[in-house]
Amino acid sequence: MDSMPPYPDIAAEIRAIGPQIEVPRTTLLYRTLHPASPPTQVTITRDLRYGPHERHVLDVFMARDATRTAGRAVVVFVHGGGFRAGAKQLPDQPFYDNVGIWAARAGLVGVTLNYRLAPEFAYPSGADDMERAVAQISALANDCGGDPQRIFLWGHSAGAAHVADYIVTREEPRLAGAVLTSGIYDKTGGFPDSPWSAYYGTDVRRYAALSSLPGLVATHVPLLITWAELDRSDFIADARALVAARTRAGKPVGAVEVAGHSHISEIYAIGTADTSLTDPVLNFIDQTSGDMP
Repeated sequence: MDSMPPYPDIAAEIRAIGPQIEVPRTTLLYRTLHPASPPTQVTITRDLRYGPHERHVLDVFMARDATRTAGRAVVVFVHGGGFRAGAKQLPDQPFYDNVGIWAARAGLVGVTLNYRLAPEFAYPSGADDMERAVAQISALANDCGGDPQRIFLWGHSAGAAHVADYIVTREEPRLAGAVLTSGIYDKTGGFPDSPWSAYYGTDVRRYAALSSLPGLVATHVPLLITWAELDRSDFIADARALVAARTRAGKPVGAVEVAGHSHISEIYAIGTADTSLTDPVLNFIDQTSGDMP
């Protein structure tokens, strides 16, 4: 955490923004750090279907030699957006292709996907979509040079909540591991107009039952929990509570606070010289056996 950041001017701007979910300013800071077009050594297959809805689509990123090198871990990135918005590929921006391209260049198979949005689709549609996606990716993995036994879901913000809900509502999640970045897992402190009410509903009496925290403490799926130093306080509190509960339960858990980053910048920096988040993710994948739980 004491090392010099690779982009000190950007780091200063992010600190000036502070613990806010500030997309436009953060976009301006990071968009030029990514290539205008995907690198030639990465092949992208767009809009493969994994279900019947128009948002049941995913993109696959792989190195051009990936099909000749089987057995690569598959990293599936699930975007955020407050449950109501977001997409795997933002218009006229390098996000979230940057995550898939990073994965391919790191020797993995990268996947980004869309899921159904609130308020039209409420809980547990996100977990259902994760189940559909994992099943389809398992079927596709070998053709992409991936290992269907080494699928890692990586969710950010609302995406982390969907990944968490999938893990705790399925008896045998078909995952080698999961990375949960800046998500909400304990909803007991929620209120009717809370940010997640469009998806989880306004009946606060149900929030305790809908909290993924107890199931995440109990799960055998290997977990890496990350959050940004400049995240909002509720994201930080939830992440730390989950890590502490797993530790008390004697369950292994990785934990990383991404220094100098905000809720948005931690993801937008992926694929740049700033590896403060991606290095721990790669270490987690390398250290995880890949055995199905």
